[in-house]
Amino acid sequence: IYGEKGILMAVLSMDAAKAGFLEIAGGDAPNMVAAWAKGKLLDGSVFQETGKAAHGSTPEDGENAITKLMEKAAARDCHFAKVYMDKIGWCLDGSGCGIGLSDSASGGLTFNAGKISMDDGKVKLAVDIRYPVTYAEEDVVSKLCDNFADAEIAVEIEAAMKPVYMAQDGFVISKLMEAYQEVTGDDTPPQLIGGGTYARAMDNIVAFGPAFPGRELTEHQANEWIFTEDLEKAREIYRLAIEKLACE
Repeated sequence: IYGEKGILMAVLSMDAAKAGFLEIAGGDAPNMVAAWAKGKLLDGSVFQETGKAAHGSTPEDGENAITKLMEKAAARDCHFAKVYMDKIGWCLDGSGCGIGLSDSASGGLTFNAGKISMDDGKVKLAVDIRYPVTYAEEDVVSKLCDNFADAEIAVEIEAAMKPVYMAQDGFVISKLMEAYQEVTGDDTPPQLIGGGTYARAMDNIVAFGPAFPGRELTEHQANEWIFTEDLEKAREIYRLAIEKLACE
């Protein structure tokens, strides 16, 4: 994996008195598409919506229950919901709130509204943002804050991970791919992803294996496993990769 998009976990908050909700809750985590949402407006209207969960890095694979609720609440003149639909809505690339960034290396930014709650007298919306590898955190945060300032919504960054990127034709990726191709005969190109791996732990490393194309992905699941033959093949690829990296 030669690149991983930058990741920002942000909370957008508004005073409950201005927001227009008596109660609001939805979603299970910022990095998941919300599969449920429920809320009650100041006028007594009650909404309850269901959606389809998906990973926050691929929001297009899900159906966001928070957005479904906001769409209905906005029609009832709920202030927070109207701002939400104006600046977020069904748009998944952040363009509505001024951060629709893109580059040729990793494509477009993704924006996922993952969890909403009411805490400490505020409506709080937790969002997951995956931004292109050639941009910096400041490029996203400054635009996001500026765009929401006029709506009286505060922006707080709760977690941030810089992008990971190495050129496909650079030394490291070239040698890793040589080792992989010599052992497997597979010319599948290296990947760039929106997710995060152990490559975030230190500078100048990338994720390399051990899953093979076409195999079931079992990471993060109960009883995580790998085929013995794949483990042995991965060992040979790693041995050869170390030789190639060390001999230059």
